[in-house]
Amino acid sequence: MCGSLLTARLEGRGQMSDLRLPQKPLEPFNVLAFDPGGTTGWAFASLPKWVIEEKPDGEMNDIYLLTGEFTGQHHQEIYEQVTQLGRSEYPTLEVVSEPFHYRQNVVGEGQNFRGKVELISAEYIGVIRLACQQFGLEYYDRFTPGEAKAYVTDKKLELLGWLQTPKHPMRHRNDALRQLVKYLIVKKRVQHPITTAWRVAK
Repeated sequence: MCGSLLTARLEGRGQMSDLRLPQKPLEPFNVLAFDPGGTTGWAFASLPKWVIEEKPDGEMNDIYLLTGEFTGQHHQEIYEQVTQLGRSEYPTLEVVSEPFHYRQNVVGEGQNFRGKVELISAEYIGVIRLACQQFGLEYYDRFTPGEAKAYVTDKKLELLGWLQTPKHPMRHRNDALRQLVKYLIVKKRVQHPITTAWRVAK
């Protein structure tokens, strides 16, 4: 249970003993995560203070979750989303994004070969960082796509009730969710109820 001591019973010499494992109490959070690219997936999770005060042990259903995506040229849409969330209802907004990695798509073969450099994600990351800088929002982009996917698999998203389906059309939303979940666990040290859902399933 969050904010309490987890008790594991161990049998030894006819007696029951307790192994007490402390967990960090739940704290409010508002996190917006992006998978920037030609189609930009996004995911927003919020756990308000009043919810924790009413239910300090917390459950996955207590976390407010929204996901979506932007297509076409969407510099303005990304900027407006970050700034609107950051300056109004969610002043403690933290923003997470996949970092930029150079990608070159191979098109054609033989004499028709040409390299197509994909730089659009760098533009969208720049917009996100600009909005964060203007409104004093914390920005984080240290988890590569491979790291996030290995840490937060489709199965783990499914156990949380957060996997977006059908998976292939919703892959950008799910990749944003991977960034969000890893950030909550690794950087904000949020364990319960996320890791609890994973452990219970085992």
